Amino acid sequence: MVLFGGVEQIKEECRDVRGVRFLEDLWQDLRYSLRMLVKHPSFTVVAVITLALGIGANTAIFSVVYHVVLKPLPFHEPEQLVWVWGEQAARKQAPHTPADFLDYQQRNQSFAQMAAYRNMSFALGSTGQPERVDGRIVSANYFALLGVAPRLGRSFAPEDGRAGAARLVLLSHQYWQQRFGGEGKRRGPVADAERRACHHYWCDAAGLPRTGR
Repeated sequence: MVLFGGVEQIKEECRDVRGVRFLEDLWQDLRYSLRMLVKHPSFTVVAVITLALGIGANTAIFSVVYHVVLKPLPFHEPEQLVWVWGEQAARKQAPHTPADFLDYQQRNQSFAQMAAYRNMSFALGSTGQPERVDGRIVSANYFALLGVAPRLGRSFAPEDGRAGAARLVLLSHQYWQQRFGGEGKRRGPVADAERRACHHYWCDAAGLPRTGR
């Protein structure tokens, strides 16, 4: 036994090999840390508050990054969607004119489909004072490209995009609930600020993109 360094030394070496020594050291460090925290309560309070603020800030930042950057768009095959900008002398990201879009769509050889939209404000109302709402003018294949279908009614058809076609409005779920109280069977004409009749249907608000990536 003297040749190997004694019984206690052999025990220590065996504990190190089996990992027992690491657990014992960890337990001792934890007990020492707890004693110091109890002995200095003011430092303990500051440390706990600092950790809580740091964890809360990291969680909030990750939530924002996830919803803005990491979360997939709620559309069919979102990884294949791209946003095509125009370019002008004073603007690197300029919108396309309707004529340019129709020309791109006709000559397109790179994309499965191309759709267009324009953000606008509308004054809608069937009777009384018109109500101003935010919406979009979109091409007839807009929802087909995104793979989104209305919950009620129908989506746009190719003939809806032709000149002289009847004006069609798809309402978001939120506006449907606020303006019409979620009446599922209500479907009929409304009018814009110029008193032109529009036939409206409902669609899920989750299907309407707010931003593009």
